[in-house]
Amino acid sequence: MKNLRAGITLTALLAAGGLLAGCTQNFWEATPLGEALDYEHPRVTSRKALMASHPRNIRAITEALKANKLADAAKAADAIAKAAADIPRHFRRNTLAGKTTALPAIWQKKADFDAKAKSLRTDAAALAVVLKAGDKSGAEGALKTMQGNCGACHRMYRKPPPPRPAAPRG
Repeated sequence: MKNLRAGITLTALLAAGGLLAGCTQNFWEATPLGEALDYEHPRVTSRKALMASHPRNIRAITEALKANKLADAAKAADAIAKAAADIPRHFRRNTLAGKTTALPAIWQKKADFDAKAKSLRTDAAALAVVLKAGDKSGAEGALKTMQGNCGACHRMYRKPPPPRPAAPRG
């Protein structure tokens, strides 16, 4: 009986919270309850996977350049360009439910955010062209330009990582 009452009370609290959050906003996004319950909105999961592909491809480009495998590097650059074209679609709605490093500034300055994604796509495509032309030194410069765009976007629209603990002395 106590469990039933507790369940009903929790359900009533959740429903009241949902009503307070408003009809147009997802309850999990409007309250810290989603994070407390370790809920992650499917859009957050999807965009995390998309964004995680960029560092993997950048590492592949760097390693391929070192090994002088420019065709492999071009494939990775093409993959970044394709993924970058998808970035605005993954950030269409103010979705912050769950563990995300996305900042609300994305939706407050959506046009700028989308422009940065377009710059990444353009720079990645340009890098692929240079790589396909066999210009290794040009590719190294194009890679730095592309990475600069990544950093510019992250500084504005991503929570900074927590500070690393100091190394023990001794």
